[in-house]
Amino acid sequence: MRPSPVSMVALLLAVGCAHSGDPGRPEGRIGDVRFDRDSLVGPRVMVARASDGSWRGRWHDELVDVSVRDGVIEGDGYRSVVTHEPRYVFIEDGVDTLVFQRVDGGAIPDELVLPLWFFYRTLRSPNRVEPFHTCVPVDPIGTVLVLWFPGPFDRYEVHRGPGCLVRFTDLWKAAAGGPSPAE
Repeated sequence: MRPSPVSMVALLLAVGCAHSGDPGRPEGRIGDVRFDRDSLVGPRVMVARASDGSWRGRWHDELVDVSVRDGVIEGDGYRSVVTHEPRYVFIEDGVDTLVFQRVDGGAIPDELVLPLWFFYRTLRSPNRVEPFHTCVPVDPIGTVLVLWFPGPFDRYEVHRGPGCLVRFTDLWKAAAGGPSPAE
């Protein structure tokens, strides 16, 4: 269901007030976009959590209306399954896999899963064939390591170094005798 123009205006006004600066509230920034557990705000980005728990707004040129229920993120044309492990969050959609992990080993707060997913769901590209990683500073919890895998996660072995140093080994290529490390 697409949001009505009236609900979009109300939502966008609410987004403008969503960042309270509460010191206990996890928040971060990726490029020019600020995020917290209730909103994403930046140039061409205004997305907020609605009272029913769904997320609505504008992500660049796209209107978004995403629901999160029972470990499933659903929107217009996509469905991703979220799995929480003690030290990781996996998001799989049958095509690729996102993994979120805190560098300090702590748990990822539930309220940060969807904002991080919004940023990194756009990594899928027919031209991207190697795994990808980046680190996102999030106050007050520290740095979150984001890993993106084209295809199934268990195809790769992940070698963690200090901080955000990561090396991937493609187990399929290694088994076939081809080059495998990707950094």
